[in-house]
Amino acid sequence: DMMVMRKWVKSKIKECGMLWNKLTTLTEVRYQTNHNKLAVVLGRIRTPNMSSRLSSIT
Repeated sequence: DMMVMRKWVKSKIKECGMLWNKLTTLTEVRYQTNHNKLAVVLGRIRTPNMSSRLSSIT
């Protein structure tokens, strides 16, 4: 009985770990995209020529 319980707990911990990894990767990705957006905005402020070029491309 204890073995079954231990196995269950282990599987639950594993599940939590996987969820945690997913969450961290998601937040990292979100942070990266926000960071990139920020860099783009800052770049636009710095170089107006490039921004017009970028807007014409996109």
